[in-house]
Amino acid sequence: MTLNPDAMPPLLEFNDIPVMPSQSRQGPLHKGGPIWPNWERQTYARHMRDGSAVDFCPDPPDTQPETYGQPLIWAGPVYWQFGHEIAEYATRILQSVKAAEGGKILFGMAPETLQFGFPKTVPRHFFGIAEWFGLEHSQIMFCKTPLLAKELRVAPQGEQFIGIGPYAEYLDLLDENQARHPIDAPYKDLRFFSRGALGVDAGKHAGSGYIDTVISRAGIEVVHPEKHDLATQLGLYRNTGKLIFTEGSALHALQLLGRNIGEVIVINRRKGPMTAIPKMAYYQLRPRCSALSYHDVIHTLLQFYRTDGTAIGNAAMAVLNTDLFFELFKNLGVDLALHWQQSEYEAARDEDVLEWVASTWKQHHIRIDHSKNSHLLHTLTVTGMDHLVDPVQKILAETA
Repeated sequence: MTLNPDAMPPLLEFNDIPVMPSQSRQGPLHKGGPIWPNWERQTYARHMRDGSAVDFCPDPPDTQPETYGQPLIWAGPVYWQFGHEIAEYATRILQSVKAAEGGKILFGMAPETLQFGFPKTVPRHFFGIAEWFGLEHSQIMFCKTPLLAKELRVAPQGEQFIGIGPYAEYLDLLDENQARHPIDAPYKDLRFFSRGALGVDAGKHAGSGYIDTVISRAGIEVVHPEKHDLATQLGLYRNTGKLIFTEGSALHALQLLGRNIGEVIVINRRKGPMTAIPKMAYYQLRPRCSALSYHDVIHTLLQFYRTDGTAIGNAAMAVLNTDLFFELFKNLGVDLALHWQQSEYEAARDEDVLEWVASTWKQHHIRIDHSKNSHLLHTLTVTGMDHLVDPVQKILAETA
């Protein structure tokens, strides 16, 4: 399914609903927000993934919460991670803005006790999303303490994470919204949207700084989305014929746009279940793009393992299959090999790998299964990077 065939439901209306700040979370999924009546039978008032409700019923307040007598619309929690905020939670905002007619829209906020990965303040990207959708700061309300909402409405998610694409009516609203925003970026037939400026433990390709340089030498504009405000990013996406992305959160920014996006080409940085069908954001992007394709150009994936046996996939370091990488660009009319020096690439690759080992080992040391470090050393040995085994072992020994 690439487009939700159903009509978009109207907002649901409730009375006298307790609303709790986020009490805990499992990844992006929060335990907090409205305690909807008949919890198990609620559908789109709750948080949905792939057609199923996946959120957790909040614990009720210990004492009678303060009553909020004015009408409110619930739009979901605020999440620290840009991609998940857009893909999971921002999909109620646009309908809510239209329905609120200037009234308050309520968002969940994790308490300061949730330290891991969640800032103590509202993440900056949230306000960029709010402004894009025309949500005034004066309309935004955060649930930081329990309250009792006398009148609470909730819009459906315009689309759902993983396998449920957008309602056609939601795309109509997005089309109308983006028409309000002029495009400042000049048109380019081809742009490369890179993760190369992110930290080595953010999930990227080894030697990505050098890769960016070569792509730029070949005449393709290289864009690091995180260096631009959201409106500028979206302008670049709207005014590019062919958009080449390194798989990551920037792809989800396209979900803030409606139809008429150009051809989107996604280069993977992970392998295995994370890149199996459905590909990242496939069902959400396919109705928006003139064409959408995914390309596996990874030769090797370097990763550590948690004590439960799972790989720390989001922080993995990908090593290119350069032949497949060159072939992808050659099919786009660009010969990267003319600008490529293998020795320069290998030096940049090796530097990134060693920095990645040191950074990831330091950050995740406590939850890494040390007995599986031999997997990493074996991978380096059998993939032509055996000269890195000794320095990697030295890094692991120094930190241990």
